[in-house]
Amino acid sequence: MKKWWIFLFLIVIQISIISADSFTIIWGSSEGGLTIGGTSISTGFGGTVTPSPPPSVTPPSAGLPPTTQKGFIPEKNLLVVKLKRGEPVQERVIIINNEASDLEINISIIDLANFIFPSQRSFILKARENKSILLNIYVPESESRNLLTGKINFVSKNLIKSVDVILDIQEKMPLFDIKTELLKKILVPGQRAIANVKILNLGDLKNIDVELETLILDKENNIYNSKKETFAINDSVKKQVFIKLPKDIQLGDYFLSTEVSYKDTSAKSYDSFKIIKSIIDLDVIAFWIIFIIVLILILLVLTILISKVKKTGTN
Repeated sequence: MKKWWIFLFLIVIQISIISADSFTIIWGSSEGGLTIGGTSISTGFGGTVTPSPPPSVTPPSAGLPPTTQKGFIPEKNLLVVKLKRGEPVQERVIIINNEASDLEINISIIDLANFIFPSQRSFILKARENKSILLNIYVPESESRNLLTGKINFVSKNLIKSVDVILDIQEKMPLFDIKTELLKKILVPGQRAIANVKILNLGDLKNIDVELETLILDKENNIYNSKKETFAINDSVKKQVFIKLPKDIQLGDYFLSTEVSYKDTSAKSYDSFKIIKSIIDLDVIAFWIIFIIVLILILLVLTILISKVKKTGTN
């Protein structure tokens, strides 16, 4: 009887070596085991035979070249251009040839033909080379839309590559700089304040009608008099402004303010002055001083003429 068990045991070992790289024979309990070659045998009672999984194989990862898109391609597929009406701008689009041969490429403008003008409509793109295409873009003043969309098609044989285009039209805005300088810094109630005002238009809009407001203010921003006028400005304007002080204004420190504005854009400037008490208006004093000087000059001229006449009569 023992010979049959030994014979059966040898047959099982032989089958495991021939049929698989690894066999596990479990006879019940998992405690204890025996391994012969690539075969693992666990002692015990029962009987399950489980083949081991084959070893995994990892494919080589070395140097496969990256996939290159065939034909030609634009460097970008979206072009967003911010510009203002009536002001030309220039943009560039680079085309890349991935082919080993030269390509003839034609350009067509879709929906924006009245605004985009390529420097060339057809060109030869040499093998494995790039080319920069200049785009002249202009939106006239008469265009009312603020956003224009379309595309640029680059065509070579049966291959078409497109660049989507968005023209974002910005509003033109004025930008002012203003300077105010009073001719006299000491005034009396009822007198006129006179100031030289220089306005610079640094913005996009030219030949526009602007409003200039002149104010008399105190330190608490109380307004004592105001004056408005409208005039045209291109690049700059120099002018004098006149505004009369109230006769009942209190003595003290004040400001003359000038503000130039166009729609929602404005700029302000200030100069300070002092109001003092005076019995005689300073303008009246100035008039009489000038009158006296002129009278003295007239008398001197008459005296010289009379003296010459006398000398002539004596001779």
